[in-house]
Amino acid sequence: MKNTLLSLLIVASGPLLAADPLATAASRFAAFEGAKVHYKSVGEGKTAVVFVHGFACDLTSWRLQAPAFDGRVRAIYVDLPGFGQSDKPDVSYTTVRFARALDAVLADAGVEQAVLVGHSMGTPVVREYARQSPKRTKALVAVDGALKSFGMKKEQVDFMVSAYEKPNYKETIGAWVDTMFTKDTPADLKQQTRATMQGVKQSVAISAMRNMLDESAFKGDDPIAVPLLVVNARSPFWTADYEAHVRKISSSVDYQVIEGAGHFVMMDKAEAFNALVGGFLTKLGVMSGTAKPLAVADPKDVSSVDAILAALYDVISGPPEKKRDWDRLRSLFVDGARMIPVVPRQGEWGARVTDVNGYIERSAPFFAKEGFFEREVARRTETFGHVVHAFSTYEARKKSDDKEPFLRGINSIQLVNDGKRWAIVTVMWEAESEAVKLPPKYLTK
Repeated sequence: MKNTLLSLLIVASGPLLAADPLATAASRFAAFEGAKVHYKSVGEGKTAVVFVHGFACDLTSWRLQAPAFDGRVRAIYVDLPGFGQSDKPDVSYTTVRFARALDAVLADAGVEQAVLVGHSMGTPVVREYARQSPKRTKALVAVDGALKSFGMKKEQVDFMVSAYEKPNYKETIGAWVDTMFTKDTPADLKQQTRATMQGVKQSVAISAMRNMLDESAFKGDDPIAVPLLVVNARSPFWTADYEAHVRKISSSVDYQVIEGAGHFVMMDKAEAFNALVGGFLTKLGVMSGTAKPLAVADPKDVSSVDAILAALYDVISGPPEKKRDWDRLRSLFVDGARMIPVVPRQGEWGARVTDVNGYIERSAPFFAKEGFFEREVARRTETFGHVVHAFSTYEARKKSDDKEPFLRGINSIQLVNDGKRWAIVTVMWEAESEAVKLPPKYLTK
């Protein structure tokens, strides 16, 4: 029990301030069959994670992923032909054509191996890319997109496409977008997505929709030979039969369902989505570093050493029904910060190094079931210049009014002040045990 709790006490991650890497990245254009395909590249390396948007969208679909993976992987965000800032020639916008365009982008970017992440229509696109370029494909991520034919007859396809052939097609798209989000989706995300999709060229929308629904986009049940992560929203569309089909074509698939999300699962549940994709990329050995936060710190939380340590203890504490504010936690730490519990390992003691996303992934299920209240009871502080080392003694209780703590220990916390705010660099801690007792000098203020 103590060892489990050790992993739940403190975490370190996140930069002082987070610029939007997708917005600030330079636009690039790859030549493709007499036209240009727009993309952005963030980071360096011959291996890249390639994000491919869905129908009538563009690379801004991934704006909540860019900060999370910045500095951890090389990420490439693509506007498929006909969308975003890519050229929009009068051609047939097929899955095969989109896949060829991806190959042109990766060649232009100097990518040797790619993990391809496809949302919605982007899912059959990345799968087709894996067929065309198996040596360059390291893995696939399917995000609320189909890996199986829709099984629609020609007259059914004609009926669906006809809605986009009318003069009011933008209204049709707008109404469709409204069904893709949940009641909890922030209004700005809905508005931005609606504006992007309504801005698509009509002939492109018609062609892409028709080809997306065509049997040729799926090419039967050929197996997927590379690692596959499926991340779907909970929906009647994704049936048990569909999951069985996916497991049939991919024997090693990691099939995940996120509750409470709409079709744009990477927007509705960005934190959970990023954690799943991050874990998958870590297993593949293509991700390193520490995720950047989606939120900037509250100035009051980082105004002093007292304030930041109070925020640190407060954000992880609460009853099981309290949803932890993970963005607030991230905002307390510098980029590259670490959390290091000292724990027993096969009869010996050692350090286990991790970051905030690993902590969230492990601790969120525990916090959803158990009360956990941690507070500082004493502190010894050393200061030099902009550096502070705080030896912070803690007590943990299952209820805030429990008379006795069930756990005590020391958090060894390093902090830095950049002239504007305080931030945590490292937290190393050890819980009190039968072998290691807290001495009186660490129990007095």
